[in-house]
Amino acid sequence: MDKILFVVFLLSQICLAQFPDKDFYQLYQGSKKYPKIVKYILAPLDETNVAKEEGVLRFYVFDEIFIHYTSKHIVETISTSELNNLNFSSIRELLDEDRKIYYKRREEHFLENGFNLPPSLGYDYFKISLVLVEKENLAKVYEVYWLYSN
Repeated sequence: MDKILFVVFLLSQICLAQFPDKDFYQLYQGSKKYPKIVKYILAPLDETNVAKEEGVLRFYVFDEIFIHYTSKHIVETISTSELNNLNFSSIRELLDEDRKIYYKRREEHFLENGFNLPPSLGYDYFKISLVLVEKENLAKVYEVYWLYSN
């Protein structure tokens, strides 16, 4: 019985170690850590579909999919007057910036190590928050993971 508990404990630690740090990204395992860039996307409530599952919210907005894990991500409620303090980005701006960051990091990596990196499979350079204005004077800010780009 002790061996089974030890194996379960060991496997759970390995699985938990696979979750990336939500404030930093790496080009590959064991490489230098870079801080994620904080970005906000203002999502129109009438053009946003939300699918709720146990522990997960999926936001379908602007032909994109954003995932909010309730156990891992933060939700804040703010006043709409605070929206003026946030710098919003469009999807197109994020895609362009994502590409620029990749090429910059790839060049740095080539100069240091002598080989190029393959393209990133995700959008790990950003810490994205999706902002939904739900009431006249209140907005919810959902920290999300950008899953899909059309």
